[in-house]
Amino acid sequence: MTEANTCKVIVVDDDAGVRDSLDALLSAKGYACVLYSNAEGFLKVNNPEDPAIILMDYSLGTESGLDAIKSVRAQGDVRPIIMITAHGDIELAVDAMKAGATDFIEKPWDKNALFEAIDRGTKQAQTAADCANGRRRALEALESLTPRERDVFDQLITGASNKLVARTLDLSPRTVEFYRANVLEKAGVASVAELVRLAFMARGANL
Repeated sequence: MTEANTCKVIVVDDDAGVRDSLDALLSAKGYACVLYSNAEGFLKVNNPEDPAIILMDYSLGTESGLDAIKSVRAQGDVRPIIMITAHGDIELAVDAMKAGATDFIEKPWDKNALFEAIDRGTKQAQTAADCANGRRRALEALESLTPRERDVFDQLITGASNKLVARTLDLSPRTVEFYRANVLEKAGVASVAELVRLAFMARGANL
């Protein structure tokens, strides 16, 4: 019996035969598959925090695979996307990569090439999902700050000392200590260095 893979594969293709074929092929290798017949249905429920590899067909009817990839990237989703197409050429491959695809497979696909592309994306998929989760949590932490706490946060992540923060914001050092403690608690961190990391995560950076 094939061992299940923790990373799922999302298939977006308007051809039912292709979806069924990929589902059977990948399920036999232990991958859980989620199937969509169009980009619109997929984008409505897309979750960048879900560790998955996306197989995106080029021809999707009302929205092309290239446009769908751009929409995925616009959502801040950096998980691997493999474009699959029956009309493969160098120009299309270049356009796909520019749009944000991480790999390119031609139909009819070679099974080994397909599995190799998916295997390459497995680790990246988990890392990307973890980053998306971290970014969401960082944004939630920042949104929980009061306006004054956010002022203190913005000063602290520049490396300013409590005394400098106090002078800049016209507060007493003791008041800054109070706000600093609140900021650390709400952010769920123990140091200013971790606050800096949280700020980068909120901006989508991966440190």
